[in-house]
Amino acid sequence: MRELFALDLNPLICMTRQLNSELALFKAWNVYQQHVSLSVRTIICEQSNELFTIHRRQVSYDIDPPAARDAALCAIDILKDAARCKREQTQEDNGKEKLNFSSMAAMLGLQRTVAFEAALCFEEMPGLKVSGLCRAMGCHRRTLERHFKEVGLTALELKMACALSGATNSLWGGLSLAEIAVEHGYSDQAHMTRAFRHACGLPPSVLRSLVHGSLVSNRQTTEPKSTGSCQQTSLITSADHIRS
Repeated sequence: MRELFALDLNPLICMTRQLNSELALFKAWNVYQQHVSLSVRTIICEQSNELFTIHRRQVSYDIDPPAARDAALCAIDILKDAARCKREQTQEDNGKEKLNFSSMAAMLGLQRTVAFEAALCFEEMPGLKVSGLCRAMGCHRRTLERHFKEVGLTALELKMACALSGATNSLWGGLSLAEIAVEHGYSDQAHMTRAFRHACGLPPSVLRSLVHGSLVSNRQTTEPKSTGSCQQTSLITSADHIRS
């Protein structure tokens, strides 16, 4: 899971991966838990300095299997370690490396694939249509389709993935959401918002506010109210040591 976290292009993961504070990451986790539809919400509450309580709050009548609880604790542990590693990094861009489709493919040693070359085209020319990709790459349409089919991908899916990762990286900058949408080839801001919601359950406005601190404060995190049946289990943990 740690390797997947390091390479995941999901917008929420990409944004939270840059946070270097356990508290900020835990609050980001809480925002996600409160915005998406879940049968059981796992909320992290700060009790004192570096001491947290983890609450599993059931909001529907679906079962809460032990494996789901273990997976939540594992994910929280990964976030904690990611924050510690981020603090230890010293990078020129304030530690905010921009991971996109082509750089991720390069890390996996896939530079010689058609998908990698196509991703470079889409990233360098965000407005490039799928119909224009063949001309940009200097190959026949059927040849391109065959290569994409071999990797279980279509050119449109790749274009959408490149647009989403590019827009996610742009959330760190000063452009408005409407400007980001245009810059990365979306028809409008609403189109981009739908893409973000489909990918991670959150709109880009929430992601941007979350990492820039307007949705999180330095005050104690409070436990949200449940709207359904409530069966609560509590786990005590610390920023340095998480155990069930």
